[in-house]
Amino acid sequence: MKCLFVISSLAAGGAQRVVVDLTARLANAGHEIALITYSNPAHDHFQTPSRVKRITLSLLWDSHGVFETVRSSFSRVSILRRAIREVDPDVIVSFIDLTNILTLVSAIGLRIPVLVSERVHPRFHGIPVQWRIARRLVYPLCNALVVQTSEIARWAKRVTIPSRVYVIPNAIPDRVWVTDSVREPIVLAVGRLHRQKGFDLLIDAFSESRLPEPWRLVILGSGPEGPALQKQALQRAISERVSFPGEVHDPERWMARASFLVLSSRFEGFPNVLLEAIGARAPIVAFDCPTGPADLLAYGGGILVKNGDVAALARAIARMANDAKLREELVEQGRAARDAFSQEKVMARWLNVLTAVSGARGRSSSN
Repeated sequence: MKCLFVISSLAAGGAQRVVVDLTARLANAGHEIALITYSNPAHDHFQTPSRVKRITLSLLWDSHGVFETVRSSFSRVSILRRAIREVDPDVIVSFIDLTNILTLVSAIGLRIPVLVSERVHPRFHGIPVQWRIARRLVYPLCNALVVQTSEIARWAKRVTIPSRVYVIPNAIPDRVWVTDSVREPIVLAVGRLHRQKGFDLLIDAFSESRLPEPWRLVILGSGPEGPALQKQALQRAISERVSFPGEVHDPERWMARASFLVLSSRFEGFPNVLLEAIGARAPIVAFDCPTGPADLLAYGGGILVKNGDVAALARAIARMANDAKLREELVEQGRAARDAFSQEKVMARWLNVLTAVSGARGRSSSN
């Protein structure tokens, strides 16, 4: 099978990690894989898998005003369409809303099946109105729409043919996890320093938990909210116990050191950080935000807290920190999640959908 993946970049992010893992698996299994990105490798956080052909189109230019936006979109479609024709794949796989729209438009008339994937619930991830209209118009053209949870699937079935909607969760990253280190009194959080991730709520909760020394909060990641979060920790008089190491390439090492991980997001798609924590045998405290944490922790491995309830999050943090037996029990419960979200099981679901979708080209050609 010849697959062409399309994503704007390989910057740090959950969708990018899934694309890298999926393309690597498919390429290692003998499939011919090409990957189109809009940005060049200089901006990558993840490395392109060795057997995957990388195609860079440099489509990330700014557009100002309605007419320039329209003109730029036509230019992007023309460039992307030309690249698709050159690769001539059996199936195209596109990730993330705006890229999905451009990919579907670029593939019109080429008789190549297109699978698109939304990675965050659209109700909580706004895009400009013109793009929302375009999504409604072109999503019915896709051969498959992959989402990560049943909640997002309910939305998806309203924007495309319901039988073309598939639910495939993320998988625990395929790597060697460091799990034999001594756990330190660290409450860990990982993610982009953005309002979506709710680190402002986490700092308040950590402060309200009143954990004694030597407990500290470590927040890995970079982003626009960094200065405000550091100021907040200072105002809460806990700045010496809250650290911001920045973006790291080996968060699993921190997860192996930390006593537990906290997810404080206001919304998610299907948070990879929880899968990474389960892979690293780190227990979890998470807001029951839309979407993902409830689906994952239904298998065990962590504590769910009412979404946005800072006081409840503070109590859960204190409970987890003060109960080593609870932490051990949650790690043991995580075995079920490690099995359910293993690379083998999740990638098998992707391969089943890709095989079914790629077959649509053969059927179309024979008509």
